[in-house]
Amino acid sequence: MHTKNNIIKIFSLIVFFVLMCILRLWFSLFILFGLAILTTLLIKKRFYCLQICPAGSIQDYTAEDFKTKKEKKPNKMIKFSVFFIFWFYIGFVLYKSYYYPLLIWQNLLRFIIINLIFILFLQYRYSKRFWCKYLCPLGNLLDIIIKKLNNHTIKDISI
Repeated sequence: MHTKNNIIKIFSLIVFFVLMCILRLWFSLFILFGLAILTTLLIKKRFYCLQICPAGSIQDYTAEDFKTKKEKKPNKMIKFSVFFIFWFYIGFVLYKSYYYPLLIWQNLLRFIIINLIFILFLQYRYSKRFWCKYLCPLGNLLDIIIKKLNNHTIKDISI
């Protein structure tokens, strides 16, 4: 891994940790989501996923300890279920705890920790960055954005 990439990944981990755990800014997760969408719109690739995402960075740093297993793609129903549950839970937490920012922070932090454990289990069980490649709800959303950008570009050229 290149030193420049390591610096970006470590910086993103530190910034997210400070925002979420020290400053207790519950909306830190949404800052990351916004950054992901912005970088995807500008670069038209999943640069965020490869270089900035804290979950991806943690997977990269722990991947050296895991042996790569045979790649198993989950079916579309599992992918859709993870996507739906992820975004539904975040929406539910925001709706239910709207007037209690500390409660939003606690629920989102708990959700992040549980997801991280699940993500590392999937990586250990299947392959490096299994979550990122197949199940990440934000990654799936970014794929949709990229497809729309590419279709839009192709239509512009053909006119």
